[in-house]
Amino acid sequence: AQLRLSSVDEKYEFSLGEQVLLISPSHCFEDFHGFTCLKVNLEEVFSQLLIGDVLRVAFGGLVLKITHLNSDSTCLCECISLGTCGTNKAADIIGRGVILPSLTEFDEYVLKSFVDSNTPEIFMSFVNSPQDISDCRALLPSNANAKIVAKIETIKGVRNFQAIMEN
Repeated sequence: AQLRLSSVDEKYEFSLGEQVLLISPSHCFEDFHGFTCLKVNLEEVFSQLLIGDVLRVAFGGLVLKITHLNSDSTCLCECISLGTCGTNKAADIIGRGVILPSLTEFDEYVLKSFVDSNTPEIFMSFVNSPQDISDCRALLPSNANAKIVAKIETIKGVRNFQAIMEN
């Protein structure tokens, strides 16, 4: 999986020093009147965030610094680099990784519901280890013969390239 903005409040351009509230998928924008909010796709990232973490959003130049962590899976950020963002844009923490599941709930739903014996290939993004491929394969129906194509998109994936290829 990859950390992404799953939906963005009305504002798409940010200015230096602007306060932005990062919220989890379980929250609604309406719950936070008066805040510019960005919603991320994965709840589990909030337990790994630290005050001072710097979050880069896509390639639009937007960089946010986490200034306050809240117990309700939200965090307050300050815009430290001008930029824009939009729905489904990738985000990463500069200088360190976070542990994310290899498959999202949606990925699991698709694999269980739509893959059958006629599916020739499955393209799996952000493969970091052979276990990621095994997790994907375990969700396939017993009659599925699909080839799993691993997309190596992280440093961890590059380091485990040989083991991934052998799986």
